[in-house]
Amino acid sequence: MPWVEPIFDRTIMDVATAQNNRESTLPQKGARNYTDLVRITGNIYYIRDLMNQHGISPAALTSKLNWVLGEVPTYNDILQIKNDLNKLKTAFSALQISAPPTPDLPYLSYYKLNDVEEILFIANRILKGIEEMFIYSGEIYGGELWQ
Repeated sequence: MPWVEPIFDRTIMDVATAQNNRESTLPQKGARNYTDLVRITGNIYYIRDLMNQHGISPAALTSKLNWVLGEVPTYNDILQIKNDLNKLKTAFSALQISAPPTPDLPYLSYYKLNDVEEILFIANRILKGIEEMFIYSGEIYGGELWQ
């Protein structure tokens, strides 16, 4: 799954704009729809894969990945997203410290969606930072002493 930049800066004005433009076919930051679900669950699996690359193995994820236009998520679908976020946070202590608490269900409020996506944003930033800190050594610098 590719990383899709999360949206975690929604405001009440974004929500009002989306409500006043329900007929618009353009993406709207304040609307809750299947594109949010696709982005959130895709990023959950992206973070899981990145963690696995770094030797961090979260518990098995159960969030649904293939959402379609017009599909309404069930309570269980959203509960699986919450559980998967908690699995990632449990496996990765830096995320527990840096990210906001996983919000309680239901995820109907824009600020709860902001928290969900901010958790994923922070996880990606931390994991990318780990990659940037790797020190690659060539033969000449592999612990040899200079004479």
